[in-house]
Amino acid sequence: MRLPELGGIIRQLTGRRFPVLPVPGAVFRGLGRTTDLVRRVAPFETVFTEEAMQALTLVRATDDIAARRELGVVYRDP
Repeated sequence: MRLPELGGIIRQLTGRRFPVLPVPGAVFRGLGRTTDLVRRVAPFETVFTEEAMQALTLVRATDDIAARRELGVVYRDP
């Protein structure tokens, strides 16, 4: 699922505006790294970490349709 699709689902679920802007992955990773550094000085909870931004921007989608069929896996609609 691409980010614009995810944004659409969040908009639908919350009834609120949820813009998805075209931002390069390197910017997200840099901001996540910066957030990690700031949290060392001023601890606060956030999901915006370097690790999360790496997962968001570097993980590649797979085409596992054949494996799903072979294993009989059926996914629920998100």
